[in-house]
Amino acid sequence: MLACAVTQLAVPSAAQVTGRVHRIRGAAAVLYSWGNNFSGQLGTGAPLRTTATTPATVKLPADVTPTAVAGGSTFAFAAGLGGAVYAWGDNLHGQLATGRIGQPSPVPVKVSLPDGVSALSVAAGDSSAYVIGSDGKLYDWGNNKSGQLGIGSTKSRYRPGTVQLPDGARPEAIAAGKFSAYAIGSNGVLYSWGQNEAGQLGNNSFSTIPSTTPVRVALPSDVTPVKIAAGQSDAYALASNGTVYAWGDNHAGQLGNSMIREHGSPVPVPVLLPSGVTPAALASGLNSAYVLTKDGLIYAWGDNGEGQLGDGARDNRFLPVRVSLPPGAQPVQLTAGAISAYAMGATGKLYAWGNNVFGQLGNGTTQGVLVPTPIPLPAGAAAAALVPESGSTSAYLITAPARSWLLCCARAVLPDRGDGRVSQRTAAAERRGVPHRFRYRDRPHLQ
Repeated sequence: MLACAVTQLAVPSAAQVTGRVHRIRGAAAVLYSWGNNFSGQLGTGAPLRTTATTPATVKLPADVTPTAVAGGSTFAFAAGLGGAVYAWGDNLHGQLATGRIGQPSPVPVKVSLPDGVSALSVAAGDSSAYVIGSDGKLYDWGNNKSGQLGIGSTKSRYRPGTVQLPDGARPEAIAAGKFSAYAIGSNGVLYSWGQNEAGQLGNNSFSTIPSTTPVRVALPSDVTPVKIAAGQSDAYALASNGTVYAWGDNHAGQLGNSMIREHGSPVPVPVLLPSGVTPAALASGLNSAYVLTKDGLIYAWGDNGEGQLGDGARDNRFLPVRVSLPPGAQPVQLTAGAISAYAMGATGKLYAWGNNVFGQLGNGTTQGVLVPTPIPLPAGAAAAALVPESGSTSAYLITAPARSWLLCCARAVLPDRGDGRVSQRTAAAERRGVPHRFRYRDRPHLQ
């Protein structure tokens, strides 16, 4: 699961992944959801144990403009323009941060961050939530049975609390796997914690004993991570040198390097992308992975049993293959659900492919598709931010009026120029609650 803030969307695995912070001039952004609503995770107020095959409005308070959103397997949460956080869906592990476990909520309820702290970036694991706060601290809550909260124990917590990264590092990006989590520190080091049975922590070990505190991912010493994504038991990092690294489970080819090994790799290995490809963004499904290139192509690899790689087939791919995008799609954002994937085009059109049993492709049916297919959006709306959620069978989208200006922080999902490094100035600005800016009018363009 990736994460972003109306930042960087998040979606699943997502999930998960950083959240996103978006600011709209002239009209408010709107948060839509569709797909699985078994525990009320669509936030629309619809009855539990239902599905929605087309986008419907999440019932945030009328004065809340969504700026970031992340979704776990059966819950979701969003940040508003002022940094307030709201959660909805399942609460079996305290995901709603109400201070106790209990019944699910089909509509958003407010999450209490410390006074004066606003959410800059958000991510969701299977049943855990993560927020980078405006005070430069990492907060999390929810399920901790695999140590995925990183607090030195396996005791779950039902309100936000802090996670301490080693060496005094501050979090600059966050992603979450199913029962593991990842953060890029201000010192340029990638940290991980939680479940490690498949080597998904990347610290050169397989272990049935989780790591309850952050450990260092064993990237090569000369590699600086700039973007991260995580799946069920695998994880990915885009380095400043343009190389994508993968580690963890490989039973379906998630490492993308032609190796066919059930146990995968406990250390990062390079993904063998085609020569000349320059990655700009990452996304991860449950057991599949995706790269958006700087020239607007998408490559995918791993599990393809539901057509989630978008190449028109159902065969697993142990090397990256090109997604069959429609002519003129020009993707500028990319995300993945558990066994489906999504891309946003330069004109605000939205495309989806893969499994659709819960209606998560948003096309009004429950029929899956093997190649990207347009999702109808409400009249006058254009897609503004996708949610990366690698473990989710629900989907979330922030839209804006088709001709509005969109300002957003977009380090984790949107392509950027240069080597992708976040400058100290940008990081400091984000800690003050000022998003790094990416804007488009009608047709997005990279600055």
